Amino acid sequence: MLDDVNSSVSRFVPQDMVTSVVQAINFFNTEVASIHTVKDMWTIAPVDLNEITTFPTCFAYGLLVFVTGSRIVRSPSTEQSSRALLTQLRLHQYRLELTRALNDELGYEKSRLSMFTLGAIILILQITINGLASAEWQLHYRATWTLINTRGGFRQELNGPALEELFEMLIIGYVAKCTSPSLQQLTCLPDLRDLDLIMQAYSFGVHPAFTCPAPLFAEMIRINDHRRRKALLQQQESERHHPVNQANAYTNETQLKILEGAVARQQRDMVVAETVALLTCVLNFQLAEWAQEKDAGRGCYDAWLRQGRVNISAIVIFAILSLPMSPDETRERDLPAGWNAQERAGLCAEYTSLLAAELVHVLQKSDHLDMSLCWPAIALGVSAAGGPPAHQGVVSQFLLRLGKEHGTVAPYKANEVLQRFWQSGKASWDDCFDRPYAFFT
Repeated sequence: MLDDVNSSVSRFVPQDMVTSVVQAINFFNTEVASIHTVKDMWTIAPVDLNEITTFPTCFAYGLLVFVTGSRIVRSPSTEQSSRALLTQLRLHQYRLELTRALNDELGYEKSRLSMFTLGAIILILQITINGLASAEWQLHYRATWTLINTRGGFRQELNGPALEELFEMLIIGYVAKCTSPSLQQLTCLPDLRDLDLIMQAYSFGVHPAFTCPAPLFAEMIRINDHRRRKALLQQQESERHHPVNQANAYTNETQLKILEGAVARQQRDMVVAETVALLTCVLNFQLAEWAQEKDAGRGCYDAWLRQGRVNISAIVIFAILSLPMSPDETRERDLPAGWNAQERAGLCAEYTSLLAAELVHVLQKSDHLDMSLCWPAIALGVSAAGGPPAHQGVVSQFLLRLGKEHGTVAPYKANEVLQRFWQSGKASWDDCFDRPYAFFT
């Protein structure tokens, strides 16, 4: 059987790399495709060795880069330097071959628009996010979305064979918006006008690395849109009060200034009202009903309940810290009951403690950490900037162990970003993510 597989693989990669490709496929199937969190969850499809000849060459090299990079992360720090150097050189060789093979595939329209080429490019995007070329991830993501548009666009892919790839791309993009500055979010993704279609794609399944309930995922999208619009409004306000703009104003413009001020106040009031509405929707999420629906009598109610609990905690923290309501924006007496600054801070502290307790429980009780907790751990890390030092320790311990177990650099990168943030003495969400980051993998 193995000889037949080697013969098949040798048709599309050099003979001296056949064994490496077969080993990479076996590694992918056992260490990546087998990941699951609870029963009946969508899983990453294993690579079928019998169908390997139908794959483009770039997919094979992409798999080699992915697996080799993962092995480097998993390798013990005591590994001999000569062996580690050899692995790094092999990784560099695979990346060069991957680039060459991908350029060949994209050079022909038929192969450029094929499902396998799209799958290979998304795999390469995952490699980029994993840290091998992390600064390039946003450019790579936009290019991948351009290919989706070339194949017919979001609406067409929604009803086509690439739904699984679309599902993956949407999660990568919308989660990355959370860890990007408000005015540097991806703009190639569908916006709120297509929210129903976005949620239709999200209903494809529950991703093992992102188990956020669909209603909370929708609120995450709304929060990011609100962050962007609020930042644009603040930018316009700043420009309006800039000395240069004031010097160029008309001399008889007093009434116009009064009108502009009234409009600005009205816009700020709308922003505050929408912020309160978003937080209210998140807090009103019916967690027990969602867990019961997901379980459907299969005996996994507690597991689903825990997944929902950590995600709602993360979204509450994200909403409060990324949408602060400053004294310039509103008067405390005009806010609904329960929403003044002290009460919002108390709410954030409550969910921070709840989430920290969940991560401590997982660290103590689990032999293998779920990648689905990476995003909640990052949200906890931002909140930990102003909380007990123990929370920072829990986040760092969790992310470092997570990266080691899953063979990905993304949690390590997240920990580095959070460490810098904690040392900066700052506290706002955008202060933490000073440039676009992607940690979903």
